[in-house]
Amino acid sequence: MFTKSIAATLKQKWPDHKVYTDDVKQYLTPPCFVIRHVDAAHQVLFGENRSMRCSYAIYYYPPDNARREDLQRMGLALCPVLELLQHEGLGYWASGMQHRIVDHALMLTCSYTYRYRMVEELELMETLQHTILMGDEKNGK
Repeated sequence: MFTKSIAATLKQKWPDHKVYTDDVKQYLTPPCFVIRHVDAAHQVLFGENRSMRCSYAIYYYPPDNARREDLQRMGLALCPVLELLQHEGLGYWASGMQHRIVDHALMLTCSYTYRYRMVEELELMETLQHTILMGDEKNGK
């Protein structure tokens, strides 16, 4: 749900880095980001209120000569950039944001919650029109 918005935010901050949103398993061109939708959790709240929490893993693959400190700096830089995500004209705050270094890459995980109301639309009857026939009109006179 938020994948394209995350990609646009990363591209705006780091325009020279490639951003992959499809399943790419090889031939990545570092430095680059790979965005993976991890899971979604639906919750029924009070009455008509609902929420959908979407979790993501954002991987950063540095250039070959990058050091561990460079990855740590990127992790610290990513947090404020993705903290407030603009999606379809609305702002969504990240929750559970954390990053770690895995196999010479940085992995940042976070979630965004989409809240909405489930309102059932009822189709109302149109105004009925009917004719009342009076005495002589019934008999065709």
